[in-house]
Amino acid sequence: MYASKQQLSREIGISTGCIHEMMVNNDLDFETAVDILLETKDRIGIPREKMISGLPVCIIDGRTYRTVQEVACEFHLSTNAIASYKNKNGYTGMLETLCAMQKETKECYVVDGEAKTCNELLKMGYTSSSYRQVPKKRIPRYPQLAGKDFVNNCVDAMKIYREVKEERMEQEQGIQPMM
Repeated sequence: MYASKQQLSREIGISTGCIHEMMVNNDLDFETAVDILLETKDRIGIPREKMISGLPVCIIDGRTYRTVQEVACEFHLSTNAIASYKNKNGYTGMLETLCAMQKETKECYVVDGEAKTCNELLKMGYTSSSYRQVPKKRIPRYPQLAGKDFVNNCVDAMKIYREVKEERMEQEQGIQPMM
């Protein structure tokens, strides 16, 4: 039992603003919002004594990313590229999206050992029929993701949050008073 919501907030390391935002955005009571946030925080692996003012999007190699924009900046991608790739391919988590983007390749043409696009060849004086004779190879569509590890020491915090919230909502709906 806590004397106030602020005392509980300090004890569990979740700001009252974060709890309030969860309540307003999801039409939840205080206790349910706290339960969801605390369970999510525990599953993510954030120590209870560490105060958070919001849930991170993900943790990659031990570094916490609070927004998609932070992830995009770190890996030299646009937020639109991440969002459209995620939505187009039906991914639900940031890490699975980045893993899939990492595997994505595109075809290019090789001229003097360098990868060139069709447009670059046309600018170099090739015609639409002559560039088809140039050798082709597949290269990473997102080379900035090459060699990055999005599996080990990584946590998809938003995916965990959605799972916890969904589990809690199912519990809430399953425990309805009998008439």
